[in-house]
Amino acid sequence: MNECLIDKNPEISIIVPVYNTEQYISRCIESILNQTFKDFELILIDDGSQDRSGEICDEYAKEDNRIRVFHNNNQGVSATRNYGINISKGKYLMFCDSDDWVADTWCEELYNTISAYPNSWITCNFFQVDNESKKQRVIKNNLNEINTLEKDDFYIVFKSGMSIYSWNKIFDKEKINRFQIRFNENTSLGEDVEFGIDYLKISENIIILNRNLYYYLINHQGTLSSKRYDDYFDYLIHFYKLRRQFIKECYLEEFCNDYFYQFSQALSERIYLFDNENLMKKLKYNQKSINKKEFEECLNYKSYIKEDEKYTKLLKTKNYYLVYIYQNISNALKNIMRK
Repeated sequence: MNECLIDKNPEISIIVPVYNTEQYISRCIESILNQTFKDFELILIDDGSQDRSGEICDEYAKEDNRIRVFHNNNQGVSATRNYGINISKGKYLMFCDSDDWVADTWCEELYNTISAYPNSWITCNFFQVDNESKKQRVIKNNLNEINTLEKDDFYIVFKSGMSIYSWNKIFDKEKINRFQIRFNENTSLGEDVEFGIDYLKISENIIILNRNLYYYLINHQGTLSSKRYDDYFDYLIHFYKLRRQFIKECYLEEFCNDYFYQFSQALSERIYLFDNENLMKKLKYNQKSINKKEFEECLNYKSYIKEDEKYTKLLKTKNYYLVYIYQNISNALKNIMRK
């Protein structure tokens, strides 16, 4: 049994929400216990799992007294993370999802970085691992080993694919409590993006550690249509506004173009993926969506590409019914040409 955390509070609290991940949780826990940095507590919070996840956590806790296990009724990942924050004893906080795992130096390298740059928003590179193909893709920046950016250069982080999520970062618990930063329990998608941006607001700058330290599992059991709820366009609007406040004028056109693509994709998905709604309801939702000022800003910054010029001009009429008719005619013609 590990004896290193008996008489003092740990430097780091690692919070892992656990829900029905019995086939992955051991790998997650083992990777954390194998850290080169030893001064941590591991908080495992079973959020009402219906499989053996909670039992597996209990078994590990018997072998290492750095592990604290809590069993709660199902409340969702945001409430579970907030619970972990409230009961944590560490000076710094780190988060890991129970189906993911981490490199041996995950704690050490992020801890050393926040010790050197205590007032910064700190993140690192990570791997995306496809659960079906087992292929790994590195999500990284192309800058130096350690990069210091102004908050106004946030778009560089966004553009590079670096996540705003909570799990490849380290946070100062005192600051989180002082500014009352918590995960939004009223949303089930992108909740940790909001948490990350709230922490960015109170940070002096951005530090990107150019090291691949986290393994993020892409699990196809939850498909696009099941993860995205009915108001996905409103979800995009919400995070557009959160990110927009950090975007310099020199990045604005590119930022708006990126979001225009996401907005357009959300409009199409509403029409073609939501089979439980009648067509008129879908069209009314999209009509309401394209009248929002955030979408209009993106549309005004949209760089014209020959292939979608007509589509963009029709959107500027603010008549989604015309857009729908045009898209259907275009798709029909494409199908005829293929034949």
